[in-house]
Amino acid sequence: MHSQMIPEEVRLTVNEHGREFLDIEHAAVRARIALQGGHIIHCVSAGERPLLWMSPADPCRPDTALRGGIPVCWPWFGNERDGPAHGIARTAHWRLRLAEADRTSVRLVLELPAEQISRQLPDEHWAVELEFVLGTSLKVTLTTTNTGSREQILSQALHSYLPVDDIGNARIHGLDGVRYLDKLRKGATSTQSGVIQIDEEVDRVYFDTQADVLLSDGAGCPLSVQRGGAEHHHQPAGRCTLTIRSAGTRN
Repeated sequence: MHSQMIPEEVRLTVNEHGREFLDIEHAAVRARIALQGGHIIHCVSAGERPLLWMSPADPCRPDTALRGGIPVCWPWFGNERDGPAHGIARTAHWRLRLAEADRTSVRLVLELPAEQISRQLPDEHWAVELEFVLGTSLKVTLTTTNTGSREQILSQALHSYLPVDDIGNARIHGLDGVRYLDKLRKGATSTQSGVIQIDEEVDRVYFDTQADVLLSDGAGCPLSVQRGGAEHHHQPAGRCTLTIRSAGTRN
């Protein structure tokens, strides 16, 4: 994208290690997105607490998967397939296709270049787009389209890291009655009862969640997390969305 088409609220920067970022400085929001990985690592709406957690120990060197923010897991999650954990997108070089700003927000669209996909997945044909809308909330949408002539296997996720001041005070609302798989109990399944409190190591996968999730830690305004579009469909395009905001703000 030509630099003259980028609004003044968006700047291309490079850190001391040579990694490129898009820095957003807008009256409504400040944010930082790594172009390698399409990875947002920082987002603060005006007058609010940070919406994301990023490891202070991560130097953000090039060609590494960053720890924190919202990693893009594509086209597989975890170690479902041979190759890097969570797929190729976390270290792929994304291209800025669109950047626009108005009085209330900034919208950015990144795309995963076809040559990046064909080099690492030579027998697969995809078009992948990542949209960020930043303002009083953070909305991220990952859209994948099968551009080939046959069915292809796809698993994708927006793997968010959320901040808390004290894990012992953290409470997670909105999952009461939802079935989950407990990875620390050999994959046993159970049903959530009431609010989640973190008093031991937790590693769970919750199924078929519909309601918004609320994260509080007693230190400030809770965070509201809304997801959508992550269900499995036999369609040529798959989309997942994630919206994070302070529970004290509105759309």
